[in-house]
Amino acid sequence: MEQTLIQEGVQFGRLIKFWRQKRRLSQIDLASMAGTTPRHMSFLETGRSRPKKELLQRLARALSLGMRDTNALLVSAGLAPDYAEYELNADPLKPYREAVDLVLKNHNPFPALAIDSVGAILTVNEAFDRFLPGSMSQSREDAIEAMFDPEGPIRDFIVNWEEMAWSWVDRQRLELLTSNNPRLGALVERAEKLLADVPRPEKPVSDPLGLVAPKFRFGDQIISVFTTLMRFENAADVTTSEVRVELMFPADEASRLFFENLAKNAGAFPVGE
Repeated sequence: MEQTLIQEGVQFGRLIKFWRQKRRLSQIDLASMAGTTPRHMSFLETGRSRPKKELLQRLARALSLGMRDTNALLVSAGLAPDYAEYELNADPLKPYREAVDLVLKNHNPFPALAIDSVGAILTVNEAFDRFLPGSMSQSREDAIEAMFDPEGPIRDFIVNWEEMAWSWVDRQRLELLTSNNPRLGALVERAEKLLADVPRPEKPVSDPLGLVAPKFRFGDQIISVFTTLMRFENAADVTTSEVRVELMFPADEASRLFFENLAKNAGAFPVGE
């Protein structure tokens, strides 16, 4: 029992030190923010002291940890997690899933989808399935290979591929600054390796306002869109805190007509044609 407590203290100490350094805080800074002493912070990081739950929660707030990372911190100290985690289809999340489905449905005839913390697709609307059929069956790892392979079909499908590829990497690097997500980190590293010989655009060129917006090639037609993200602001569990709903909007009249005609014809164009 005593050995277990020591191991938990060391594990917690390493994790709290990891987060403190990730946030570029000194022990004095974090101690002040969490309402404890630098001496106690030092003891926590070396495993000489075990945190009480109240202090651990204050530390998590001071470090601006998300629900998943807060749970991991609690578990490392031998405590029960604060936040539940369910599948999006689970009964406790039914109202939230229904809200997501309603947003996706009402966004037709324009594409929309819900994604998780690594960008894996959770659900899509009819317009998205018509626009990019088969996306739901692809793993996130396979999607990264397809998206970032300079020799792959996606490069010809997205007119401003270099811009979109590097923009994704930059956004996810920012996300990794605030979260501890090993799977996302591995995906970003793989994307960067695939982009090793791809020059980074000097500045966004896809939109006059400087927005990085994708342009898709369908035969002789270029489809321009921009996207917005929605999230649950006051989520009470891990899953809904990480769900993002991405809505695509046509950036010009020709693109709007394209999606409307796609809905009327209920057809799909193979990627790259």
